[in-house]
Amino acid sequence: MKKFKQVILLVVALLLAAVVILFILENRAPVSVHLFKYSTPELPVALYITFSLILGLILSPIFTWLPLSRLRLSNRKLRNEVKTLTEQNHALTKQLVQPTTAELIVVEKL
Repeated sequence: MKKFKQVILLVVALLLAAVVILFILENRAPVSVHLFKYSTPELPVALYITFSLILGLILSPIFTWLPLSRLRLSNRKLRNEVKTLTEQNHALTKQLVQPTTAELIVVEKL
């Protein structure tokens, strides 16, 4: 099963690489990007789009890591609280189930 997953992953990676290569070959027209008074040199459209894609792939995990780390910390605190409350619940349940010595003496006298 592990080998099958590796083969599927390889096939998907090769198909993705083929699509990227075809995209680059089809979009070789030079363009210049203007932002306010700054402009970039004329480079192929595919280069700008590929750069944007790679930048997004790098920045997306960084921006999702911060909220997820807060959630993990909150989850850890809640798990510890649940563990503590469960232990307290078990201790209190044992106290209810086990009669005290005073109760045993009263029952024996009857």
